[in-house]
Amino acid sequence: MQQFAGDVMQANASRSIQAYSVNSDDGGVTWQRGEFTGTAMDENKVVELSDGRLMLNARDSSGRGYRKVAISEDCGHSYSAVTQDKNLADPTNNAHITQMFPDAEANSAQAKKLLYTGANSQTSRSNVSARVSCDDGKTWPGLRTIRRGTSAYSVAEAIDNGKYAVFYEANYTDAMQFATFDESWLNYVCAPMTADSFSTNPGTTLELPVTITNQEPQAISGSITATDTDVFSTKPQQVSNLVAGASTTVTIPVKVAATGNGNQSLQVQFTSDSGKTSQATVSGKITAPETTGIKVQGQRADSTRDLATNPYVVGEKLSYTFNVTNIGNIAQWVVPTNGNFSPFAAGPVGQTSPAGNCRDSNLAAAATYACTIPRHEVTSEELSDDYFVPETHWTSGRIGNNTIVDQYTISGEEVDLIQRQPSFSVAVSEPAPSTATNKSSDKAGTWISYDVTVTNTGNVRLRDVTGPGFSFASIDAGETKSTTVRRLQNSVKASAGKVMGLGKMVTAQNGETQVQSRISSSDNYIISFRTMQWVSFRQQFF
Repeated sequence: MQQFAGDVMQANASRSIQAYSVNSDDGGVTWQRGEFTGTAMDENKVVELSDGRLMLNARDSSGRGYRKVAISEDCGHSYSAVTQDKNLADPTNNAHITQMFPDAEANSAQAKKLLYTGANSQTSRSNVSARVSCDDGKTWPGLRTIRRGTSAYSVAEAIDNGKYAVFYEANYTDAMQFATFDESWLNYVCAPMTADSFSTNPGTTLELPVTITNQEPQAISGSITATDTDVFSTKPQQVSNLVAGASTTVTIPVKVAATGNGNQSLQVQFTSDSGKTSQATVSGKITAPETTGIKVQGQRADSTRDLATNPYVVGEKLSYTFNVTNIGNIAQWVVPTNGNFSPFAAGPVGQTSPAGNCRDSNLAAAATYACTIPRHEVTSEELSDDYFVPETHWTSGRIGNNTIVDQYTISGEEVDLIQRQPSFSVAVSEPAPSTATNKSSDKAGTWISYDVTVTNTGNVRLRDVTGPGFSFASIDAGETKSTTVRRLQNSVKASAGKVMGLGKMVTAQNGETQVQSRISSSDNYIISFRTMQWVSFRQQFF
């Protein structure tokens, strides 16, 4: 059997993407095409169920956020009406479904177990995960994430020695990834849960009834809770000695944040006393005035790199990760349109974008996505400063009815290119015109000139080097600059035999790092100093 997606002409002269199966009963000598099935039935897979029927599992090319399924009782010649499986989120992504135990006896408990792999999101190709069904795909209680962050297409298969293999796209720039695991890694318990969708207001506590069914051959005990998010928080509720085949309903109090709004998904989890888990997703709606906004945070991806022994060089492409959070209460389209990274930018909101960008077409309220594809090419000017500043522009909002478009220009924290060690020394010559041993002969009201020499003793460029009566725009690492300062003596300084200005600070900057040296006089006017360093951090909330 081979699956296809066809662009099919309809009776009314319109066109529709439909799924169909092509079968051979004679080892591939001849083939028969089955009937066209459904609408918006894109890339699809088929799996044999425990009783010999076939399940068709397809992505939805209309982008409604869930997998589409249909059942065939005639070996794929025809399929039942198509339905959405709301246990299987799908961001219009190619996924896979297969038997966990392909050699199991028909109608046995093992024959009913299916393995599904796909991007576990309705809006972004991210978080490729494995899901397990214990009842021929009616429910999917097992869930384990294979890769967090950007990840997309996958194919899975049972292989030797009780292992499973998954071949999947990690992101748009890295190579394909191959993963293997066994059944114990999936850590699932056959205990599906169901709950009705809900509607509530922000700032309230929802009493949510959750029904759990034990499909295991023995009794189970444990607790049910919902995953805490920026929108929901809960406390565990106990399930005790639920016998095989039985169901029970537990009411979970769910606190709804005052900022919650719009369509939401609540993730419910049962954890057995043995530590195995089952998952369910409950749809809800929170009604409140709409707010928008995003928070963007970023960091160098190779944080373990030792910059002391392995600094960056000109032309090297530095890996960077952006974490983007929707701090509004409606789903938003987030699009980066400009920045000193590539690949990174997409077309403006509502326009076609190239592959390999950091956009999200429908980021849910309070949700976060990670974009790991950006690369920044190090320039010679940046390497002279030994850091660079991420400069990006983002657009977010909603297109269509009640269009909202927000613009954000965001400067990130400085990214080190080497291990920065800023420092400098300051020397001041003996003042003229006095040459007397007794410096008190310099009288008040006398103009005195002295030379100041600043040497950059660190490994980074210093900017805005400023002291009493002098300044330098920049001094490169290892460079020395001098200037003559002319100062007017006052009576206090003259009586103490000191040059006006000594005892004050000389400051310099390397990015947001400030270095200071205090000038103090000695008998021969050569300067002693101590260096202090302050680093200020810019908080990235936008």
